[in-house]
Parts: sequence; C-alpha cells; structure tokens
Amino acid sequence: MMKDSKKDNIESKHTSTLDTANRIAMWVIILSFGSILMLGLVLGLAPLYIMRNTRIFLTSDVKNIKDLMSTFFDFSYSLLPVIGAWMGAVIAYYFSRDNFESAAKSTGELVRQLKPEEILRKTGVTEAMVPMDQIKLTEQKTDSKIQDVIKEMDEKNANRLPIFGKNREAKYILHKSILHQFMIECDSPENPMKDLTLQSLLDNPKYKPIAEAFCVLPESATLADAKRVIDQTENCSDVFITKTGQKTDPVTGWLTNVGVLSHLPAS
Repeated sequence: MMKDSKKDNIESKHTSTLDTANRIAMWVIILSFGSILMLGLVLGLAPLYIMRNTRIFLTSDVKNIKDLMSTFFDFSYSLLPVIGAWMGAVIAYYFSRDNFESAAKSTGELVRQLKPEEILRKTGVTEAMVPMDQIKLTEQKTDSKIQDVIKEMDEKNANRLPIFGKNREAKYILHKSILHQFMIECDSPENPMKDLTLQSLLDNPKYKPIAEAFCVLPESATLADAKRVIDQTENCSDVFITKTGQKTDPVTGWLTNVGVLSHLPAS
C-alpha cells in the first residue's frame, strides 16, 4: 500500500511537471506567432501611415522618412532572430524529449528480450565481485570455538564468513545457518555445544565438504560462468576470483549466488 502510494505521488508530480512545461511551451509559441504577426502588420502598414501624414514633396521630409524607416526595419529585423530562437528552443525540447523517451523505451524492450544467460554473459566477474580490500577478513584458527565464530559474524552483520590461508588463498566458506545446524546436531554430553570448534566441524564427514563447497574462477570469467559452476557444484553458493582461476592463487574478489542473480532484471 505504501509503495503504491509513493508510486502514485511520483507519477502525479511527473504529470504535473509535464503539464506545466506544456503550458509554458504553448504560450511561448502563441506569443512568438503573435509577435511575428504584429511585426508583419506594422511593417506593412507603417510606410503607408508615414507617407500619408508627411509632406513627401519636400526633400528634407523624404530624407527623414528614409532614416525613420531604416531604423524601424533594423529594429524589426533584430527581433525576428530572438523570436525564432524562442520557437526553436521549444521545438528542440519537444523533439529531443520524444527521441530520448523513444530510445529509452527501445533499450528497455531490448533488455527485456535478452535471455538471462545472455545478460550474465555480457557482465564480467570483476564488474560484479566484492573486491578483496572490501572483504571482511578473518584469521580464525581451527581450534576457534564455533560460538565465537558466530559471535564475530553477528558483529560484522554477516551470514557468510570466508576463511583464507596465509597467502590469502580461499580455504573455507562458513555459513551461519550451517554452523547453527552443526552445533544442534552434534551437541552431546561428551561434546557440549559450547566446546565445539571449527576443527570438530572439519573432522565431520558431513560438514567438511559443505565448508569447502566453493568454486574458483579467473578474472576473465563472466557471471554466466559463475552461475554455471554454482549450479553444477553441490552445496556451492560462493565463487572466489583469482588471477588465473587456480585454487592456490591469492583471492582478488568474491561472488555469492545472491550477487550473481541480482544482475538479472526483475521479472
């Protein structure tokens, strides 16, 4: 309801602005045409009026008439370009606006006609990834308590926590929901929840593959490649980017499945 109301207000303001612009343009055109018409009438009738009310048989009067007419015509001719500029500006505004709206509409239709794979294929991973200098790094050790890891994720307002090696190569990707699930499943009198560590998760044959379920792509890859490897790899929701695509290379960026899909237009 609130979104609809905001949308209606924006559309109402847009319509009001267009109406005002249309009224101004209409008056500019009317005044321009009126000015041209008045100038035409004055230019046509002024000589007749002057000749009729002046003793034209005197040489001095003839000279005065010529000077007066010359001044009058010069003044009139100087007004015509100004009036023409007014009308030209109005016409240019309307034609350019229509051309822009037409181009924007055509571009929008073209984007909508593109298949999702084509849109992703046109975007490189380096354009969409989170650069390494913006990734919230962690140096968690395998003996770190899972409760502490979750606390750190809460402090960083993060649902995923990548863990890197000494050379900044990708080692693990920890999802908060998986950590909670592991703690609940493995809580026991022998291994209480508060004592569970990352090493205990990595020693678990069910959860270690999930922590290692990420893909690596080179910087030359596209979002279509990222989506393909995520879809083809079990439990994978993350892609790390390196220079050459080698898993042992330092990471230069990070992509999530949500980040990839965010580049698709809303249906």
